[in-house]
Amino acid sequence: MGKKTVSVVMCTYNGEKYLREQMDSILAQTYPIHEIIVCDDCSTDGTMNILQEYATKFPFIKVHRNTRNKGCNQNFHDIFYQVSKKVDYIAISDQDDIWFPEKIGKLVQLIEKEEGYNLCFSDIISSPTYSRQQTKDYLPLPFTAESLFFRDNIPGHAMLIKRTFIENLKPWSGMTFYYDWWLAMNAALTDSIIKCKEPLSWHRVHSASVITTVGRKLSKHKPHSPIAPYVYGTYNFFKLK
Repeated sequence: MGKKTVSVVMCTYNGEKYLREQMDSILAQTYPIHEIIVCDDCSTDGTMNILQEYATKFPFIKVHRNTRNKGCNQNFHDIFYQVSKKVDYIAISDQDDIWFPEKIGKLVQLIEKEEGYNLCFSDIISSPTYSRQQTKDYLPLPFTAESLFFRDNIPGHAMLIKRTFIENLKPWSGMTFYYDWWLAMNAALTDSIIKCKEPLSWHRVHSASVITTVGRKLSKHKPHSPIAPYVYGTYNFFKLK
C-alpha cells in the first residue's frame, strides 16, 4: 500500500516578514508533500511576489489571490475545497511559524496507527524566539468536547485532518465560529481526535499575529474566579454561534 498523500494549505495576508522561513520549513519536511496550496487575502506588501517566486521553483505549489478580502476564517474555509481529490490528509499552515522537519511524518504515522481518527494534532512550542525545547510551565492542550466547548484549544496550524472528514461536514461557509474550533469540535463530538504529545512546530509569538490580535480583544474578560471560565465560556460560545 502506497504512502498517504498530504496537501498543505496556507492562507496569507501581509506576511512577507516571516513567510520564507515557514515555506522553507514545509519544503524541508522528511515526509513527501503532494501539494502546497496558498490563498492570499489581498496582501498589500510583497507576500504575492514571494509566493510566486516559490511557485516558479516548485510546480506543486499553487498560489491563488482573492479578488476581495475574506478574512482568515472564510479564507481557510474556501481553501479546503481547493485540495485535490487524490489527497488523503490536509495539513494547515500559518504564514509565520516554523515546522520541525519530522512534523508531517509523525502526524501521519500517528493517525494511521489506529482506525477511526479524523483529526490528529501535536503540541506546539509558542514563544517570541525560536526554540525546540518546551518550557517547564507549559500546559498540554486538552481536546475533549467538554474543554472545547469553552475554548478553542487546538490551533489549526497543529492539525492534520482527513480530507473526507472536512468534505462531509455540514455547510459552514460564512460561519463566524473560528474554523479550527469548528473542525476540532466536530471531531471531538465523534471521539475521533488523537494527539501527538511531542511538540512538532514552533508558533511564533509576535504583535501582528492573528492570535495576539484576538487575545488583546479578549484580555479584558480575563477570568479571576473558579466559575469564571464557565460563565465567560458559555457567553462566548453562544456569541460565536
